[in-house]
Amino acid sequence: MNTLSSVKNELPSVVLPSIRDSRLPPSGDGSRDTKYDNLYTPKNDDFYSHFRYEDLNQAEHNIRLLRVKCLDPGDDEHAQVRCDLLDNQSVTAMRGKFTTLSYGAGNPHTTETIFVNGICFNAFANLGHALRQARYFWKNNFDKQELLLWADQVCINQSNPEERSQQVNLMGDIYRSAEHALICLSVEGNVPGGIAWLHQLSHTFATELQPTDILHSKWEDKSFHLGWDAFLRTFLGSPWWSRAWVRQEFIRSPDAYFLAVYESMHWKEAVDIVGLKMLDVYYSHKDWHAFDSSRPATPNRSGPSEESSDSCQACILGSNPNIFWEVGRRADRLLKAKVKAASGPVQHLDLLDNLRDIPFCKASDPRDLIYAFLGLSEHSYGLYPDYSLNITLPDVLIQLARNIISHDKNLNFLDMTCRTHHEKMDPNVPSWVPDWRNMPRFQACRDIVKDQKTRTSTSISFLPNEKGRQGRILQVRGVCRDVLISEMEAWPRQFLSATGDKIPVLGMVGVNDEVWMLDGANILLILRRQGHYHRLVGEVLVNISELSKIDFLADETTRLVAKNDATVRLINIC
Repeated sequence: MNTLSSVKNELPSVVLPSIRDSRLPPSGDGSRDTKYDNLYTPKNDDFYSHFRYEDLNQAEHNIRLLRVKCLDPGDDEHAQVRCDLLDNQSVTAMRGKFTTLSYGAGNPHTTETIFVNGICFNAFANLGHALRQARYFWKNNFDKQELLLWADQVCINQSNPEERSQQVNLMGDIYRSAEHALICLSVEGNVPGGIAWLHQLSHTFATELQPTDILHSKWEDKSFHLGWDAFLRTFLGSPWWSRAWVRQEFIRSPDAYFLAVYESMHWKEAVDIVGLKMLDVYYSHKDWHAFDSSRPATPNRSGPSEESSDSCQACILGSNPNIFWEVGRRADRLLKAKVKAASGPVQHLDLLDNLRDIPFCKASDPRDLIYAFLGLSEHSYGLYPDYSLNITLPDVLIQLARNIISHDKNLNFLDMTCRTHHEKMDPNVPSWVPDWRNMPRFQACRDIVKDQKTRTSTSISFLPNEKGRQGRILQVRGVCRDVLISEMEAWPRQFLSATGDKIPVLGMVGVNDEVWMLDGANILLILRRQGHYHRLVGEVLVNISELSKIDFLADETTRLVAKNDATVRLINIC
């Protein structure tokens, strides 16, 4: 099979009249009709009134598939997508016989009409675009086979929250069971040439040329500049890389192809070039474009090429290296994770390790920032997707934190909490619950507690708060070891304590905060009195040489709790 390496640049350019804005007018009471809508998926009242989804056999792990129809004679590649929905297909029976589609959903108010069983379906505009890319790719590569696709918006009954939760929980197996995944990086309006340029660069790298040699040989080639710009806009700059779900969709799939504006590339070829090599080319390009009249011209470089332009993405990103680094790092991390998964038996990380990628992710439904990682993790700590309308992201974060503490029977998890809280934290998230959205990027969480003795506690419980909301208060036992009395000028922040020690701390710490060793913890935590409660505001930073002191305090706290010593207090952390 030949991988597509070029695009039909003369494909008819037509405006799709079916793309429209389905934004809803506000109802009289300001509420939103949620009968067939979940805030993050386009409304489909007309479709549901003419079509009834059959109930899926959940016990058999059944799914639905789309049979995408070929183009009619005379239709061009932009023609509307027509497909039939096949109900109750066994994942096991269909293993290796269908394909999954991965795409960035985009704005739920920007939609496009596709036809499902001959009925108009209000799809994400990006889904309509992705289906056309998949249809074109299939015709040019697997023309003798029918295209059976699993696409989440259509194959899941979005009007049924229970089914949606069940199918989302099954997604890891769905993507693992498919023959391959088709990943659409482009959206309507993107220019072609990005993947074709990447194919060209891949061939050039095969000659072992250095990035500066490539730029020197291609500097006056207009098509090289246009392809580079298209690559950065459509491939590397695609919003797909930031979607939370793509990690599971890409890593779980046995095979995958990247699609963009009627071009394609196998994922392994992309891995060979997107990463360090691209960074080398970028920095060389940045150097060549750094035109400064105060600097003397150097041989073969007197300023930007005449073939470049003010809108060249490489030049723009060159003036914003942090943006480029973030975009490139996001793609590089995901490609490397795929390489690792494909290199041998899959060894899934713990959920807590996977959640460190949340700062790189976006999701239209914020709950998916957590749910998207469940299928990639060794275990889910008893957490399952729940798309009930009354469940919010803070609810999911709280449930996860409770489940982890209950499972581990200790409080080492609070080390993570201190690193995800800041002044603008969500007021609906208790101070003892990590808000993974705030995890510092590129900063690994400390593994120092993994080298310490694991302590368990039987005195941990969860109570309702003053508003009666269950499980919002963490009740623990511990010993107050010190009080911060004045702040000193140092970094990391240091406080002078009541005992005269200089204490380095992390968090939103202030004068009169208390240093506690809690039963079941391996770290010294800083708590702040708040009425009848305490708030977790930080931790005491220690180095490896001080671990023995922390171990001593933790062991002593365990002994004091066991004999119910008078110094042990029962406190409620809100």
